[in-house]
Amino acid sequence: MYSAEQRMKAVETFARFGRSAADTIAELGYPTRHTLRNWWREYQVSGDGFPERKRREPKYSDEEKRGAVDHYLEHGRSLARTTRAMGYPGRETLGGWIDELAPGQRRRRGPNPEKGVLPIETKVQAVAELEARGGSAAEVAGRYGVSRTAPYAWRREILGHNGGAPEEKGAPVSRRYDELPNGVEELKKMQSDLKAQVRKLQLEIDVRQATLEILKKDPGTDPKRLTNAEKAAVISSLRPKWKLKDLLALTRMAKSSYEYA
Repeated sequence: MYSAEQRMKAVETFARFGRSAADTIAELGYPTRHTLRNWWREYQVSGDGFPERKRREPKYSDEEKRGAVDHYLEHGRSLARTTRAMGYPGRETLGGWIDELAPGQRRRRGPNPEKGVLPIETKVQAVAELEARGGSAAEVAGRYGVSRTAPYAWRREILGHNGGAPEEKGAPVSRRYDELPNGVEELKKMQSDLKAQVRKLQLEIDVRQATLEILKKDPGTDPKRLTNAEKAAVISSLRPKWKLKDLLALTRMAKSSYEYA
């Protein structure tokens, strides 16, 4: 059973991620889609958080709980297989029993909430690898111990968009390069274009990370909406790595305004 604090965190994340259940579950590691939407409806009705629930008499005995957990551990550690074989309980309930009676033995397909939220630097690196095609989405996610959807959620969190049109949601910007032509000149042109796209993405990531570290802004803050003084501080910190004209173009700041600031 989840606490009132956990339920509130889930609905707040759900709202912040544009009511995307997949992204919320990828970020937090809980609950199920059905449970999340029930919490959201409950929150919309109450409008004032979640009260702590009163404890009820357990529906299942300790022997039944232990029997289900033992079956899970001895038959491939599959929640679905165990609930079908035992006839009880739901997958979410069984997952809680496993965490209680056999800590660390539960096979997780998404991020482990016990690990806590990953630092923004880690998310930025994962997003850069995703866009630079440093492996498939599953491979990138596997390197960071998260579900395949997590890097896409981080990209929206960091960049504030999905890198393309609505129908391209979840697709890397370099997807059109996956089916390459045979012509050498075309390949060279595509390679050059891809390098330019990756460079542009890395510049945007660096600016947003500087906004986070220097100005202590939220990860999703749009650099174009900063004050001139804030833009100047970010640009100055990145001058050793990037050209001034590129930084000015990205933040939409005039050179005269930068020099004045």
